[in-house]
Amino acid sequence: AGPTGSHAPTVETYPVTLAVQLDQWPDETSVEFASADGGPRLADVDFKEGMSGEFYSRTFLFPLGIDVVMTVYDKGGDGMCCNYGNGYVKVLAGTSPHDESQLLAALAGDAFEGEGTATFTVGPVADGSAAVAAVGPVAPPAGATAGG
Repeated sequence: AGPTGSHAPTVETYPVTLAVQLDQWPDETSVEFASADGGPRLADVDFKEGMSGEFYSRTFLFPLGIDVVMTVYDKGGDGMCCNYGNGYVKVLAGTSPHDESQLLAALAGDAFEGEGTATFTVGPVADGSAAVAAVGPVAPPAGATAGG
């Protein structure tokens, strides 16, 4: 008897949630996810003018165990802060945009200007203490004011 057919290898995936607090110029902001090994882009998210100051979240299924580079672009060159509202971009393992114990990566405020990157590995955070690739504070301290 001959072969019964070919089966493509199955790739195990894991949910990764993007959580974004937009500043007052959301149309300047976009997020890109790409495989760290130079493979294809995994996802792109662009924000629109009418989303000013909104909170946005979206869950993606990425291959489990791969390293992913998240790049956040700000066309205005001023990051997500200051006179235009404090914003941030976080990536969390799983489907909750609010489970900080599953934080994989974060970029916030004016710590990046026109472009910021963070690399993370797709999968659960076992003990809530992931090595987070963060640039700048994830959130400003309560009562803090930022110059700009």
